[in-house]
Amino acid sequence: MTLKNETTIEGFFRENPYDIGRRKNWEQTMGKNPWLWFMPVPTTQGNGLVYPTNLDLEDTGTSIV
Repeated sequence: MTLKNETTIEGFFRENPYDIGRRKNWEQTMGKNPWLWFMPVPTTQGNGLVYPTNLDLEDTGTSIV
């Protein structure tokens, strides 16, 4: 689920606008520094309210609902 950047509910939809690639999805959750990925330190990015989206999916006008 982390690599696809989705929740269990989003798994029912065909396309997920928050899937920005496996590596970027992982870095968004675990941080950019691989040495800290499995350490109990806060490494997440952003403010928790706004997330990057897959711009290619948005440009096509595809809706996830």
